[in-house]
Amino acid sequence: MYVARSAASRVLAAGLSVGSRLPAYCTSMGRVLLAALPDIELEAYLRDLKPKAYTPRTIVKIPQLRNAILGFATGDTQS
Repeated sequence: MYVARSAASRVLAAGLSVGSRLPAYCTSMGRVLLAALPDIELEAYLRDLKPKAYTPRTIVKIPQLRNAILGFATGDTQS
């Protein structure tokens, strides 16, 4: 849940407001928090997950999602 929001002066901005909710797997902040989970908890989360694409770039394949999450844990960057 987003508890604060700062407006950006960009042409395109996400339409999220305070109180908005998105699944952890499809946001950068959510993936950071997932990366901090113990391995057994992350695997349980991914095992039970039924990912849905919220945008054309949402990762919905579990192996790719695992790599994206673990990339945060190892310091790899994501584009």
